Amino acid sequence: DRSVRTWSIAEGWRCTSTRLGHTHAVTSVSCGGRSTTGQRLLISGSTDRTARVWELTHAEPNSARTLRHLSYVLSVSAVGNTLACACVDSIVVWSLCEFERLYK
Repeated sequence: DRSVRTWSIAEGWRCTSTRLGHTHAVTSVSCGGRSTTGQRLLISGSTDRTARVWELTHAEPNSARTLRHLSYVLSVSAVGNTLACACVDSIVVWSLCEFERLYK
């Protein structure tokens, strides 16, 4: 359904938020990395050729930063302030502080 959901294990696997924005299938998610304010991030990749970055504690779950790619995003992985996106034909590394490409 092109959405990304977060779940509470402590509350018996209750869905706590639904994040919308992708226009095609979501292929991967990663809960990691930190925003410039130190907030934990949720990142998703999609066949719509984007990765979306949300702050997990943000009051508006559908306010995401969109990172555009030239091909499908198959996998995303964040560590600290760096995000790696594995695409069909490349790996793109992003800064999660400036949201700029560090490597393509």
